[in-house]
Amino acid sequence: MKSVFLWSLLLVSSGLTGQSSLSLQGVVTCQHNDPLPGAVVHIESLGMGTVTEEDGAFQIKNIPSGKYLVEVSFLGYEPWLREIDINEQMPLHISLQREDHSLNEVVVEGTYRSILNREDSRSVAVVDRKFIADNRSGSLMQTLRRLPGISSIDIGSGQSKPLIRGLGFDRVVVAENGVAHQGQQWGADHGLEIDQYGIENVEVIKGPASLMYGSGAIGGVIDMRSFSIPGQNSSGVAVDLTGRSNNQSIGGSVALFKRWNHLFLRARVSAVDYADYRVPADSIEYYSYYFQLKDGAMRNTAGYENNGNLALGWTSDKFMTRLTVSQLNAKSGFFANAHGLEIRTSSIDYDRSSRTIDLPYQQVRHRKVTSNTTISPGAHQIRINAGWQHNRREEFSEAVAHGYMPKPPDNLERWFQKETRSVNVRWKIPEIGRHNLTVGGDVEHQVNEIDGWGFIIPAFQSTESGLFIHDKVFLTPPWVVNAGIRYDFSRIQIEPHRDWFVSPRENGEEYILRAPDVDRDFSFVSWALGVNYHQERSFFKLNFGNGFRMPLPKELAANGMNYHMYRYEEGDINLSPEVSWQLDAAVGHEWNFFGFEINPFVTWFPNYIYLGPEGGYEQGLQRFKYQNNEVFRTGGELMMQYRISDRLKSALESEYVYSRQMTGDKEGFTLPFSPPWTTDFSLEYSHPFFRSFENLILRGEYRLVAAQNEIVPPENKTPGYGLTSILAGASRQVGAAQINWRFQMRNLFNVRYLDHTSFYRLIEAPGPGRNFIVSMSVSF
Repeated sequence: MKSVFLWSLLLVSSGLTGQSSLSLQGVVTCQHNDPLPGAVVHIESLGMGTVTEEDGAFQIKNIPSGKYLVEVSFLGYEPWLREIDINEQMPLHISLQREDHSLNEVVVEGTYRSILNREDSRSVAVVDRKFIADNRSGSLMQTLRRLPGISSIDIGSGQSKPLIRGLGFDRVVVAENGVAHQGQQWGADHGLEIDQYGIENVEVIKGPASLMYGSGAIGGVIDMRSFSIPGQNSSGVAVDLTGRSNNQSIGGSVALFKRWNHLFLRARVSAVDYADYRVPADSIEYYSYYFQLKDGAMRNTAGYENNGNLALGWTSDKFMTRLTVSQLNAKSGFFANAHGLEIRTSSIDYDRSSRTIDLPYQQVRHRKVTSNTTISPGAHQIRINAGWQHNRREEFSEAVAHGYMPKPPDNLERWFQKETRSVNVRWKIPEIGRHNLTVGGDVEHQVNEIDGWGFIIPAFQSTESGLFIHDKVFLTPPWVVNAGIRYDFSRIQIEPHRDWFVSPRENGEEYILRAPDVDRDFSFVSWALGVNYHQERSFFKLNFGNGFRMPLPKELAANGMNYHMYRYEEGDINLSPEVSWQLDAAVGHEWNFFGFEINPFVTWFPNYIYLGPEGGYEQGLQRFKYQNNEVFRTGGELMMQYRISDRLKSALESEYVYSRQMTGDKEGFTLPFSPPWTTDFSLEYSHPFFRSFENLILRGEYRLVAAQNEIVPPENKTPGYGLTSILAGASRQVGAAQINWRFQMRNLFNVRYLDHTSFYRLIEAPGPGRNFIVSMSVSF
């Protein structure tokens, strides 16, 4: 029925005509009256928008008469939001004010598009809701893979976690509306609990960002924003629908907003249901055992996800506050052959249905309450972001005896419950001469409880806090200097844990101590210094700084079987904090029809925390232990665009990462999950008005992935491959409704390939086969 409704809506909309006759035009400048080229001007209710020219001018044509909420945004500046009467036909002069911590921006809409004004020395990519809609995948992190330097560890077709330049897990901070997202993200099989339908734009910081975000940002930051403030006395409804052929996925979301004078309300409900995903293979060989796949389906990889959130806020000229409450519920199966090989002895009929979720599976509930407040006394600005999160994860497996462990009494292998309280404050001080100072601090407290018959991480409490000061100095144009320093203090307390069963030892039987009693403090001073040069269409920047990461409880006190990864893992309570030193550079230029940007980086870790294999086995599984090693990393991204005509453009985006362990048992090897050299080629045709359609886009893409021969055992070398994808999309005004749709075909030729950063690469499982994706959004 959902498919019938989707196609019916498409057919009906194609037979109707929109109404358009007026235009919106004007100019966007900064507070010093300098033009802002590349600022985004957007009319949300119509789904129409544009980007300002070099002189800051913009024009949106063929708008139906009436009043509309217009939003203007430019990274590093406060967004401008007003209700405009299009009937008046008056040119607008919009002046944007700088934010407390501006970030450099590259706006990416499927391909590299333009290089905008630079005020920050780090490498930052920014995408909007159009990019997310054009590249929508099974999860938000899979969607962001389209960005150079970004990859993901995929767990089936519905779960994933980000990698930035090959670094992930707790080395990347994922934040939503100013609050760091906290769950059980330490494992490769633990995805992020994020509703991608609710994300409006994303900023990705590549490289150490500890200065603003603290300990976990040693590899980078993914900062998501949602819930923009509606225009005064406005209301609206938006419906999103998505379907995928490969895993028979059906997803949708309904959002509404309402604003009175100062009070506003936003709400969203989303749901996704998907079956086992399919690969172009009939069987998989692992440990000399052949897994037969019925109809190419990765059995027991089905799942579902339900999300709901509500935001209530108040806004005025000098004060804005917003309270957001959200909950995500998800359940997904693990590939039946990838968890202790139970299928060889299991009585479960995994092939009876592609939508049934059998053992083993995981179930997650993530509750979140966040508060965002901005106070503007005079020329000062104070931002306060606070959050409470409650994350519960349950992992179920068949009750099977392992080693000395007898058959468990139930199927609950692991149970985690993490409660997180956090607050961060940013105080923007009025400009003092050429200086723009920002002072801030943050504190976060976590309590994590455990249960179940399987042990992998201990129960713990941790507190992290930090203070920083950042100065942006506007020298003689076109030079800008960024400098900052931060002090972090952290404490972690680990509760002792023993097995629930006895094991034989030299002196008899005992309940083995899996986690000792640990109480450790950590402190660190980090800093960064960078310089930017930007003049007309050329820019150059250089940034040097360091980052810090407190060891995880798992790294300090793990001591047990990880059947998900087929290994025995052991922590080290004497690990030192992880530190990185990184040099980033960027250079770029734009001509009338051609533009390029190069972002090289060099990183040195004197004490990278690494889970390395050791000699010996424990109950049939190889022993791995956490250790500090010296690691050298380098690489970068290249982005080029050639505009063939006003409506046809081509682009090339390439990324490369090189990692080498300089000390330890695996000296000379790379790091796990190191992404291979990847290059994307694309050709895109766009037309603002094509017959009865608007914003027509046609795009072809070819992703070339080199072989990954730089591995660390037990990884295997991964051969190279090429994938072809196509995209077609358009929009249409139908009465009061704006309809946008997208058609995608991923892996057009059904190529059999191995994704080196996939969770299931370890068992030689190929990536998903051909996938036809259709999505539609309707806003009123």
